[in-house]
Amino acid sequence: MIGSRGARLAVPALLAGILLVGCGTGTPGTAAAVGSERLTVAEVQERTAAFFEAYPEARSSGVTAGQVTAITVENFIRATIVDITAADIGLEPTPTELDDFVAELGGIEEVTRRTSAQGVPPDPELVAAEIRSAYLQFAIGEQIAGPDAADDDIRIASRDATDAIAAELDIEVNPRFGTWEGGFVDASNGSLSITEAELLAPDGGGLPPGVPVPAPGG
Repeated sequence: MIGSRGARLAVPALLAGILLVGCGTGTPGTAAAVGSERLTVAEVQERTAAFFEAYPEARSSGVTAGQVTAITVENFIRATIVDITAADIGLEPTPTELDDFVAELGGIEEVTRRTSAQGVPPDPELVAAEIRSAYLQFAIGEQIAGPDAADDDIRIASRDATDAIAAELDIEVNPRFGTWEGGFVDASNGSLSITEAELLAPDGGGLPPGVPVPAPGG
């Protein structure tokens, strides 16, 4: 079960497998919005800067600010969808369950190393949010499919449940950071087309109106 529940925390290479595409949020200063939940441009910039400060070797490996900002937005969207899905079926992890999950994955240092592969700086609150999201992602499928279900059935149940919730939500991405389609943020259509200085500069406002985009897997 550890491998399944920790799937999001087990990315084998830094920022591997980013797909990319999306539309824009109409609120100046907003990087992404899922329903009423909002991630600000300032938060994305702060997390990106913190990531490179903590992991300077990432630059020499070819990781760009555009990739980190895109996956930061992607992490927010996915986590928000998972949280809403979990609340919809009455799931709320206890501190003990989350602590046990971390122990199964090898401890907090190992989890922090794994989340770094998802563009997450070693901030305890941000790492804790990723732990919660990864735990819930599996728990959703397990509650729907049953604890004795095969891992693949649990993953499918979780995906179907989050897809159904996402289809009911307005999901928007500031075009400065890319686009959202099929469960991923595509930086090639946004941040990678401007310089890093422009990407990390204060938001200028005047963004185009937001347009809802397809749900993951749609």
